[in-house]
Amino acid sequence: MRRPLLALLGAAALLRLLRAAVRWDEVAWLYAAYPGHTVDDLQQGALLTALGRWTGLHPPLWSLLHAGGELLAPSPAIWLGSSALWAWLGVVALARRDRLAGALLATGPIALSYAAEVNDYPLVLLWTGLAAGIAAAPGPRSGLWMGLLGALAAWTHPLAGLVVGLLALTLPSGSRGPALLGMSIGAAPLLPGALSLLTDGGSARQPEFKAALVATDFFARHGPFALLALPAWIAGARAAPALGAVVGAGALAIGLLTAAGLAAPHQFPYWTALAAPAALLASRGAQSAGKARWLWGLALLQGLWMGGRDLRLLRDRAQDPDAEAFSAVWRELSEPYTCPMDAPGRPDCAGDALYLLSPGGLNDDDKRRHSAILWRLGLFRSAPRVRPYAFDHADFRHGQPRLVDGFVVYVNDNPHGALREAMAAHPRLWLFVYDHGEKRPFTAGLAQELNIRPRQVGSALLFVREARYNAPQPG
Repeated sequence: MRRPLLALLGAAALLRLLRAAVRWDEVAWLYAAYPGHTVDDLQQGALLTALGRWTGLHPPLWSLLHAGGELLAPSPAIWLGSSALWAWLGVVALARRDRLAGALLATGPIALSYAAEVNDYPLVLLWTGLAAGIAAAPGPRSGLWMGLLGALAAWTHPLAGLVVGLLALTLPSGSRGPALLGMSIGAAPLLPGALSLLTDGGSARQPEFKAALVATDFFARHGPFALLALPAWIAGARAAPALGAVVGAGALAIGLLTAAGLAAPHQFPYWTALAAPAALLASRGAQSAGKARWLWGLALLQGLWMGGRDLRLLRDRAQDPDAEAFSAVWRELSEPYTCPMDAPGRPDCAGDALYLLSPGGLNDDDKRRHSAILWRLGLFRSAPRVRPYAFDHADFRHGQPRLVDGFVVYVNDNPHGALREAMAAHPRLWLFVYDHGEKRPFTAGLAQELNIRPRQVGSALLFVREARYNAPQPG
């Protein structure tokens, strides 16, 4: 492997490691609980049920992988690190076939924004990166490999399956049949779940599309680089019409899903399915040395912009005034959890609990947020899920309690009605409210509702609820 390629892949790995470090926040904590029903299935030995279980609109593959990790090694470092690894391997696959396309994918804002998420989009980047690499330089077994990738992509996300299927159509005629046949056979078990979702009227309930708001939000998050790459995409579509049709059809599919209410207009992860084909299309448009230099410069600008943003986020996290306050509160906990891990316990064994409540912040699709609190809690500590009272682990309203260093920790962005249930489950509970500057009425109402006067710790508020547990007397 030549040095320029090694340098490119090293830069891609560094950018994704920065992403993984930034993305350990409250949203990642909550995302980790979405496959809760699949974890339940595996715990109960119901493998066939888990294989057929969709998580919302998402096929089973990522949920199965994450659920296995929950049971074997429930560590945030593994969740984020494995996601970054999958996204990086997608870059490796494409860069080995087309170095310029690999550079554009390695630094692309969309690809990087979702490269370390605790969900299925890093896997989408892996399968589409591998498929785009095959399409860039087909070989004698391209049809077989593309068929396998198409099945894996379909088991990960419908859009990923669609894009890999479209890329299969760009292969030489002798490879298309095996690719489409293999993909069809591999994806066939998904049909019952897909049909069930299509007939479920509750699946189409996304907010209204507002073009100006969506465009403003997109460029604020991802910069102007899509506009700067537009001439290269147009040139690429002329040089490689089949590949241009793949990108165009994929974009049309995302538009139709948004119009149908199946895709959220204010969220942009769907575009990860097109990140690798779009990078390859731009590279195909670099027919002259001048155009190639321009795209290499664009890749460099993207990388500096995204890497610089993540470094600033890490700096801001290191300077967060609530971090020391949180550490002081953490040291106040003394009674560990001694109840069974996955059976509702009693207050006499449930020990001290810490409830992290962050009502402020951006929407859960904005990857510019960070959390000094979650970082202090620990990225490398084990955090198995725990059930201090009866609730559904896949229900985000309960704060997804996990056991960290022997203490139960809840993380939530709204107390909902479940806060009182958590309080009733523990003899002592520390409610740590931070990032609350924009929602003072929220915290004031919380003090009134709980009838607890909060204590100021740094810029955060701390509510401490203590109660005696009266054990039942012998009859």
